[in-house]
Amino acid sequence: MATRGWVFVLFVIANEVVCPGANSSQSGSPDCDKHDCMDGLRHADTDGLLIYKFKDVLTGHWSPPNRAAMECLQLQLDRQKNSISKLGALLDSIDVKDCGEIYRNTKGRMVSGIYTIYPRAPDGEDKSAPLRVFCRVKAGRAWTVIQRRQDGSVDFYNRTWEDYRRGFGNLTGEFWLGNDNIHKLTNQGRYKLYMDLEDFNAIWEYSDHACFRVENEQARYKLHVGPHNGTAYHSLCYQRGREFEQKRCDQDRPGISCYLYKPGGFWMRRCDALNPNSFYYKKAEDCPKYSRNKKPGMDGTKFIEMMISESDNTTSSKQKYDEYCK
Repeated sequence: MATRGWVFVLFVIANEVVCPGANSSQSGSPDCDKHDCMDGLRHADTDGLLIYKFKDVLTGHWSPPNRAAMECLQLQLDRQKNSISKLGALLDSIDVKDCGEIYRNTKGRMVSGIYTIYPRAPDGEDKSAPLRVFCRVKAGRAWTVIQRRQDGSVDFYNRTWEDYRRGFGNLTGEFWLGNDNIHKLTNQGRYKLYMDLEDFNAIWEYSDHACFRVENEQARYKLHVGPHNGTAYHSLCYQRGREFEQKRCDQDRPGISCYLYKPGGFWMRRCDALNPNSFYYKKAEDCPKYSRNKKPGMDGTKFIEMMISESDNTTSSKQKYDEYCK
């Protein structure tokens, strides 16, 4: 504060404070006429900054209008807290199918974080249960994150088929959302896939697939994926049409030394194809180089995040979905 002996007590925007229960007759309730409330509350005001003399705060020697104004404001704050609580409960009760729907319902007023969604179960399947997901707000939309690796804190390699079916990990750290969940999400509309990747040289790349869909467990979560744009050398195009697997790719393709020789569960086809669920190397010098050296010197992936969102409602997007993912 510029003036010694004053202390900051409260910050409000004066023209937005509305006093509840004007001229209330209830016992113990202050007269909350807006004009009286603000005039009594404002000891000194600069652009809505409300302050009191330090000695008045310590001794409680406020004039009656000031005390009444503070009580009035407290009532208003309590009402606002109650309204916020009700709004949160209302949002939780809305059966949103993905992060994008939350983004649209809030007119873009959301931040990245954990939310509850209710995926629409495909025809003939059991109704989907509430699902906690991490929503990434990026590029003018909200993406539902289905996978993240960043520090090797979660084991992706020593996992069973059931683990990959249900999902595992921590939504704020490393995780796999689960094949069943990914299937339900990508079969409730036309979806696309976006991947952010960082290598151990702090180089960031991305891959944006035009469409992305995963079949059910009976079809072993067969992958449908469209062409991609982006700066990333690797994409999922090589894995198009493959079933979800857990076996070592050097057993699948004898004689080939795999780039990632300890793959976890993923859609596998070629040993040099992208496998973000493989063994995690914590430093670049430990990473094996690509066996098929199409990009010499490139090390393993330090960070990867896979996320999905509904495709743009354009003729081109619809055509690509019908061609590659329907």
